[in-house]
Amino acid sequence: MSDELKRKYEDYIQIDSSKNVFFSRWTYFNNVHLAENYMQFNLNISQYQTPSIPTQFDLKISFKQSDLEWKSQVYKNWLAVQKLKLNFKDSIDNYEIAFHFNDQLMYYGRYQSEANSPY
Repeated sequence: MSDELKRKYEDYIQIDSSKNVFFSRWTYFNNVHLAENYMQFNLNISQYQTPSIPTQFDLKISFKQSDLEWKSQVYKNWLAVQKLKLNFKDSIDNYEIAFHFNDQLMYYGRYQSEANSPY
């Protein structure tokens, strides 16, 4: 890599002598389960989190049910948790969900019950 490219990307690329290049370093959605009566999210929390440096974001959750409009809710300085389960009051056959951390899309998913499947 040329010196010019090294300078250009030095804030984005790191050499990691421990060979632990990415795995488990940052906060990300590790596992998601979407169902008709709940959504469950398991996050990997950044290994850099400490009591004095919590992992927090401005969280925006956007939800769209069937053919209705998207609805969003913002939670400022949301403290990231490893497990998050959201229960629905009533069953929902078809929906979409999106999570943004600090205005960056972190997860998008869609649920469609088998009863509403075209196959």
